[in-house]
Amino acid sequence: MITSVELGNFLSHKKSEINFDNGVTVFIGENGSGKSSVIDGIMFSLFGRTTRGSEEELLRDGENQAYTKTNFTINGQNFTAIKKIQKKGTGEHKLLGHSGEPIAIRSTEMRDEIQRLIGLDYDTLQIASIVPQGQLTDIISSKTTKLRNLIDKVMGAEHFSKTATKIDEGVTAFRQHL
Repeated sequence: MITSVELGNFLSHKKSEINFDNGVTVFIGENGSGKSSVIDGIMFSLFGRTTRGSEEELLRDGENQAYTKTNFTINGQNFTAIKKIQKKGTGEHKLLGHSGEPIAIRSTEMRDEIQRLIGLDYDTLQIASIVPQGQLTDIISSKTTKLRNLIDKVMGAEHFSKTATKIDEGVTAFRQHL
């Protein structure tokens, strides 16, 4: 569960810190108020990716550096994902454990460790828990099993669905055999 996000000179945010309660969070506001920037900040600190352009384009106008910091909890353990951007030079990407010690300090290590910890990759997390305006209808009305598969994966029920399918196939085969 994401517990907070902090953005510094990131897109439209000079300095913002948002703490989240348990449950579902919905961002409501005027166009251009920074709702999507918060979501991009979370995804950027976790995976080093956004739906926007290059890292330099993520800098607030007139700034030379920016950062995103996302705190999250898994099974009672606290983690912090930090991604820093430098206009000229290299940034920094690190994952800290509950005592503040670095767990991963390179982007690829971060990506792999975050995926292992939360059980979701960038694309799945983006669709599963962060649904931008206008995309929910597309997901729900999809004629494929995309939504069902996604829900199963997020809930950890994908093995149950596969098992249920195999049982149905076995029952059908058994009936045909009789």
